[in-house]
Order: sequence, then C-alpha cells, then structure tokens
Amino acid sequence: MLISPQGRKYEFSLSIVAMWTNNQAEYQTLIRGLELLKEVRADVVEIFGDSMLVINQLAGSYECRSEVLITYYERSMQLLKEFRDFLLEHVPRLHNEEANRLAQHASGYQPMLNTISAISSDDWRKEIVDYLKDPSKKFERRVRFQATKYVLLEDELYYRTIDGIILKCLGDDEVKSLMGEIHEGVCGSHQSAFKMKWKIRRNGYYWPTILEDCFKYFKGCQGCQKFGNIQRAPTSAMNPIIKPWPFWGWAIDLIGQIYRPSSKGHKFILVATDYFTKWVEAIPLKKVTSANMTDLEFLKQLLPIRVQCLHQGSLMSLQLVWDLKY
Repeated sequence: MLISPQGRKYEFSLSIVAMWTNNQAEYQTLIRGLELLKEVRADVVEIFGDSMLVINQLAGSYECRSEVLITYYERSMQLLKEFRDFLLEHVPRLHNEEANRLAQHASGYQPMLNTISAISSDDWRKEIVDYLKDPSKKFERRVRFQATKYVLLEDELYYRTIDGIILKCLGDDEVKSLMGEIHEGVCGSHQSAFKMKWKIRRNGYYWPTILEDCFKYFKGCQGCQKFGNIQRAPTSAMNPIIKPWPFWGWAIDLIGQIYRPSSKGHKFILVATDYFTKWVEAIPLKKVTSANMTDLEFLKQLLPIRVQCLHQGSLMSLQLVWDLKY
C-alpha cells in the first residue's frame, strides 16, 4: 500500500512464488514497492513493515548472513540509495491490518465472518446472543440457563469451560470449514473423531455437537475409506457357543406317531442330537410312556453318556454330560 503526502492510498496485490519463505516474500514486496515509488519519482519515503528482521537488516541493526536473503538485501539497499532520504519503522502486525488484508486477498484466503450481524435466524447462537445483548427481554428458561455458560466479548460469542477458558463459538458454515481443515487440511492427518474434537477445543473453538459432527465427517471421509485399515470386525454380532466341546450336551426330541408302523410295531422315534457336532443318535419305540422317558437305563441305550436329571417342579430338564470313562 502506497500513501501519497496528500493521504491518497494506492493498493497493490502480488502473487508470491510457492517456494518463497516469509522473509523472501517480505523483501520481494518491499522491492516492488520501492520500484513503484521510483516510477512516480518519489524523493523522500517512509517505510513501515511488520517484519522486524527485514527492517533491522536494512537499518543496519542486524547483519544479513543468509545466502537466500543476501540478493534481496542488496537489491533493496540499492533502491533505497536512489532516494534523497528514507525512514524505516517497524509496526506490530496488529497495526498493519490493511496490508494483511491485501496479502490475504492476493493469496486467495477467505477470512471467516466474525460479526454478530452474520448470524442467521436459524443459527444455534442466535437466542443466546440476543439474551446476552439484552437480558431484560423475556426468554425461555432453557435459554437463560444455557446463557450462563457463555460470554459476549466485542460482539463475539464465547463458551466458558469449567476451567475458565473461553472458546470461540462457530456457526454451521464455519464448522464445516474448520473440520475440513482439522481432518484433511495442510496439517491434518485424518484423525479419528475423538482426536478431531480434542484438536478443535485445543485450538479454541466450540459448538454443542462437536463429537457428533466429527463422527459424521470422519465416517464420510473418502480418503479414510480408500486408504484406511481394513475393518475386520464381523458384520453381525457373533453368537456364543452354548456347548464348548463335542458331546457336552444333547438335545432330545420325539418323532411320531408314524403311520403306518414298522413290521415290528414301532410307531415313534426318540432322537438325540449333539449340540456341537450335530451327531445324531436314534432308537425306535412301540409306545411312549413317562416311565421310558425318565428311566436312566433306557436312556443309556440311546446315548453312550451318563444322564443327570434335574427336576424343577412339574418340568424336567435333562443335562447330558459326556462320560470321560466311556
């Protein structure tokens, strides 16, 4: 930015080379500005910059020893000697807002909206901001309770943590941009949802549904789906094995009545199936009585096992245990 003695401002934006360092960009901007001043035949100039290194090297307070910057330093000193007089002054970056705005414009950076006027009616911050701006108005009890956790500073809404740290509250559009930068931006490493939430709060930002939104973004990331670890978990829940080894338990069932009976008069079939191996044993019966079904000697004919009967009222359950002695 060039300012004439009459106060007229002339703005210029230059695209920098991707391989330049910050100091190279500062020197290149200064050189271009001095060349423009020579074109308009300026005689005495005042130079204000926020780079302490560049200003002090040109003023002689610092010595330029960098092989990368020595060419820029010599070109800048050559241009300064062509003016009758010049003044170098360092200004803090906070007081160099106009130059920063031009630099952001030239680099294509779009700063996020940070004013309360940009909050839409459907934004989650709207009710809280309205209450904090004028608590005398009538609001729902829910809003008044939520507002105790927030503070309004210079028309910006901040969330106050239990430790007293304040975090800047973001809207929906800002949330999407921030999650993209945190997860897959220049310094992003495709972290999980929990790590994303930690980094967002660590960088000083907040909104009520951080973890839920991070999970949605994390699961929908194309890069994580293409190049992430293969998910080897079963698609459905695994069923536990009731009987852990062969012949530990049997299921007994009765088939019949069969028409027509066999030549020996058998009308029923008593079947036992092993739970583990699905081994089947069966014996034919001419008739079915309660005495037969509860007779241990009779059941031993069906299975090479020892039978333990557990009576529970009118119900009977059979636990058939493999006889290791068999």
